[in-house]
Amino acid sequence: MAKSKVRVAIVGMGIGKPNGRAIAANQNGEVAALCDLDTARMDEFAAELPTDPKRYTDYMKLCKDPDIDAIFVGTPNQLHVPIAMEA
Repeated sequence: MAKSKVRVAIVGMGIGKPNGRAIAANQNGEVAALCDLDTARMDEFAAELPTDPKRYTDYMKLCKDPDIDAIFVGTPNQLHVPIAMEA
């Protein structure tokens, strides 16, 4: 049986970028979605990835996406809890 990849969403294009690169480089991971308030930062990072991830500017909408298996929260510290609780 073929092992499926873990589809990860990255919230925050600061520290999220190096972590997203590591996930994309892992044979068991896929960056399936990005979330940031700055769409240009998402588009710039998406161009580095082997797949074309979905893009969100609202983490609450991202958290409702049934195609996401896990979420990496790479936002400023004060935003970690509300995003993690929504996830």
